[in-house]
Amino acid sequence: MFSMRIVCLVLSVVGTAWTADSGEGDFLAEGGGVRGPRVVERHQSACKDSDWPFCSDEDWNYKCPSGCRMKGLIDEVNQDFTNRINKLKNSLFEYQKNNKDSHSLTTNIMEILRGDFSSANNRDNTYNRVSEDLRSRIEVLKRKVIEKVTANNLLVARVTTEETPHLKARAIKWQMRPEVKPIMKEHIAPREAMLNLALSEVSTLLLWGSLPCPPRLS
Repeated sequence: MFSMRIVCLVLSVVGTAWTADSGEGDFLAEGGGVRGPRVVERHQSACKDSDWPFCSDEDWNYKCPSGCRMKGLIDEVNQDFTNRINKLKNSLFEYQKNNKDSHSLTTNIMEILRGDFSSANNRDNTYNRVSEDLRSRIEVLKRKVIEKVTANNLLVARVTTEETPHLKARAIKWQMRPEVKPIMKEHIAPREAMLNLALSEVSTLLLWGSLPCPPRLS
């Protein structure tokens, strides 16, 4: 193993010495040591131009992409993104403006509805108050009608059966001239006719009193 390392070292030294003695050699003599222009390199001022042609598939490995071409692509994408961002900003501004207008309109509508609800509540309170007053008046009128009907019934019963002494006809004695009696008989109705007339009037009152009362307002 050690002898193998020694052999390799000797061969390396011999090769180096042979190369130094041989001079430039055929490759360098043909101009291989001179660095020529590279296809992908451009002048420094050419990077100011952003309109670079697209690279084809066969040129991609050894010609593309160059630094200037990459800068052009970056600028193009940056401009595209900038346009999109500006478009989104404008859309957001329009949305905020429309939303503000909608909020103002909604606030105005709510104020109008609040006023309408307040007016409707006041009208409801007024209606309830008037309804209660009318209901109480109807109750009072109903009691009065019942009292009148009851009194009329008692009056009819007393007149019909003649149970009340103060309603009986009293004999009034007074002197009357003979020529006045025919005139009184002609113009004054007899007692039975007057009683029948009173009974018809009382019946009418009873019929009116028996009518149903108007329904109570709720």
